[in-house]
Amino acid sequence: NKSTSVPPSNVNYEHPTEEKPHPESEENQLPYRYWVDILNPTNGQIEDLQQAYGVHPLTSEDILIRGTREKLEEYSSYMYLVFNERQRVPNSNRYRDVNLNVLLFPGIIISIH
Repeated sequence: NKSTSVPPSNVNYEHPTEEKPHPESEENQLPYRYWVDILNPTNGQIEDLQQAYGVHPLTSEDILIRGTREKLEEYSSYMYLVFNERQRVPNSNRYRDVNLNVLLFPGIIISIH
C-alpha cells in the first residue's frame, strides 16, 4: 500500500512566511525626528547654532562663506555635507550657484541655504 502525501494548499513554498512590521512601528521610523531648514542665516544665527549644537568653528565659517566646495566631513557629534546646485534666477535666463549645507545630528537634520 503506497501512501502519498499532498502538501497543504495554504502553504507558500516559494517565499518563507515573514511577518511584516506595523507601518507605525519603530522599525519603520526614520532615524531623524526633526528637520530644521534655515534660509539666509545671519552671523548671529550661525553663532547660536554653533553654541547650541556644538558645531565646529570651521563648519560655521564654511556656512557663512557661501562658496564652499562640495564635501563631507565627519565630526564626533555630527556630519557636515555641502552640495552645490545651479538655480535659475527668476524672470531671467541666468543661473546662479547655490550652496546647500546639511548638518546631520542624531535625530536632527539642519539644512542651511
